[in-house]
Amino acid sequence: MRRPKQPAPVGGDAAEAAASEAKKQTRAIREKMIDDATDSLVKRNDSVRANIRDMARWFVVGLGSILTLTIGATSLSGFGSMEFDFRFALALVSLVAGVLLCVKPLFQAIDLMTMATNSREEVYTAPKFAAARALVTRAYLSENSREGNRTFEGLARQLEEAKQNPPPANEEAGLNWTLVYKNIAFKVREALELAVTTELRQRLDIMLNTLRRVVPWVVFAMAVFVWAANPPKDATEHKIVPYEQKIAWSAADEAALKDVGVSVSCLAADHPRLLVTSERANQRSDVIAVFSTTGCPPARLILTNENHLSSK
Repeated sequence: MRRPKQPAPVGGDAAEAAASEAKKQTRAIREKMIDDATDSLVKRNDSVRANIRDMARWFVVGLGSILTLTIGATSLSGFGSMEFDFRFALALVSLVAGVLLCVKPLFQAIDLMTMATNSREEVYTAPKFAAARALVTRAYLSENSREGNRTFEGLARQLEEAKQNPPPANEEAGLNWTLVYKNIAFKVREALELAVTTELRQRLDIMLNTLRRVVPWVVFAMAVFVWAANPPKDATEHKIVPYEQKIAWSAADEAALKDVGVSVSCLAADHPRLLVTSERANQRSDVIAVFSTTGCPPARLILTNENHLSSK
């Protein structure tokens, strides 16, 4: 059975229906504008925070490289073979100081890279966000026209009041309630996003200030380390009046002579005389092997602390 068609509104009823439809369309447009603004707000702040984390990631890479080069520099210097003296102590202290100075900014950069998710309650009440809330309140919320929107506490109170009051049964009043609620929710979300981004920027500023203070001292410590771990040649090698040194000859000593180019025919004769010409650190000395056989030129070697010859 077909239902009879409803009669079209006429006169004043038609005007009221048109006005009601226009109000619905206006509210729908405003709701869409609020939804679009919320999406844009979230994306914009997410992009800013992602850029900060990327910057922190590069700082981690840079500081990690500095630490790696600092520690690796010990193998490129004479630090490992130094005697325990003033230069060794100075090199050790400067090396440790340079490494320790990098630790704090390194951990600050790693902390910036964390992808922590903060709840609204935490952002609105936690002491960690107190400075960010104060800055957002002073720079943005204080310009809002409504009194309740000028502080984080007022925004949270308005949102809770809206949640506790259910939407009216009347269709038009319910649509108005939805629009008001979305507007309050947008303000609450906007303040939250600004506070989280501001807090991340403040931590970035703290890390940059730490780097600004630390980097010159790291450079200075590394310069001291390089200077102390690489003493000038006259500090490691002392020229002396040559004197003859007796050793207990072994196959390793003869092999060292061969390494520096002494021929088998020269080694077939008696062992050469060893003349010490200079003293080095770690009880190593430069020696010259002088052969009694005609045609065998002198050979330069190193006398180790075990009193044996070495070609290196």
